[in-house]
Amino acid sequence: DSNQRTKSQLDNANLELKIHPSDSECWDLDTAPERYVKGLGTKDNLALIRWRETVTWRKENGIDSILHESQLNYDFIKQHYSHCYFRAQSGQIVFLQRPGLSDMTKLVALGSDAVLRHFIFLTEFCFRVLSPDQNATIITIYDFENVGVSDLGKSEFVDLFLQIGKLYQTHYVGRSAKPICVINTNLTFRMFWKVACSILAERTRKKVTVLGSDYQGALREVVGSEFLPEEYGGNNKTALGESKEEILMRDWVQKNQKD
Repeated sequence: DSNQRTKSQLDNANLELKIHPSDSECWDLDTAPERYVKGLGTKDNLALIRWRETVTWRKENGIDSILHESQLNYDFIKQHYSHCYFRAQSGQIVFLQRPGLSDMTKLVALGSDAVLRHFIFLTEFCFRVLSPDQNATIITIYDFENVGVSDLGKSEFVDLFLQIGKLYQTHYVGRSAKPICVINTNLTFRMFWKVACSILAERTRKKVTVLGSDYQGALREVVGSEFLPEEYGGNNKTALGESKEEILMRDWVQKNQKD
């Protein structure tokens, strides 16, 4: 039955669990990681300056140990904000976010600090467990279906999205794959995008591809037909939120809460 299959998947996932060193454990203060140099260039030592700022941020916020923290808000955020991971044909991790199927009011009530901490945990798990290569990137898909003017007209919703975006571009330089796919967009998205462009770096904006409702062919090309979920035009029958990557992450969170 389904419970038996889930247990089997968990057992298989556990065999592969290994926490790899963080960026700040692999690089010293005088050497910026390759992706920082590639993404920011060498002019005015910008890559090194940003790297040192990130190291400081990691130390001040205990990022290197976040995978061993109890993620007490994990289930709550997963319940009220629709997001999940799966693997692309290329081997890259795909991060699907569906704000239109989410209760953003609950996230705002929880507080931006808790939500940002959740996203940092997810990102660290991706790059220290699921795809530990120093130059690994994530394919991001934003599905804006059911996002209306009433949602993006609330500044607290937009502010939360922008804080998450700014976090990634500031402290996870070179981790977003090109393209960042935005699908099921409408006139509402244009309002959001205008605001987002004011805080997103040019290198990030250039990665974004807005696909509207005619997106299936493009996603099959980016993700691979056999790996893209059926809901989005692919042949992958695994339910969203039940990929091997999701099971592994969920099991890790449960283990830490018990410990």
